[in-house]
Amino acid sequence: MVYLVTYDLRTPGQNYLGLHQKIKTVCPNWIKPCESFWLVNTPLTAEQLANRLSEIDATDKLVVLGVKQSGYVSGIPASDLNWMNNNIQ
Repeated sequence: MVYLVTYDLRTPGQNYLGLHQKIKTVCPNWIKPCESFWLVNTPLTAEQLANRLSEIDATDKLVVLGVKQSGYVSGIPASDLNWMNNNIQ
């Protein structure tokens, strides 16, 4: 399943590097076409994925949404567009 993962890290613990590394580890099949916006392909459920992102703390915002079809995109690298075409069914 492909999920859109987006977040707002708020003070005091803004650990962007740690969160990015965790996303890459938990979901090795990913792209990051925009800031704070990831698409990941994983067999995990949305809740399981969110629970594994331990760098998110109580003051942060996190959204994990299933993506079932492609939409409109502009200005992203061709490699990201290819990933979307190959992973989003």
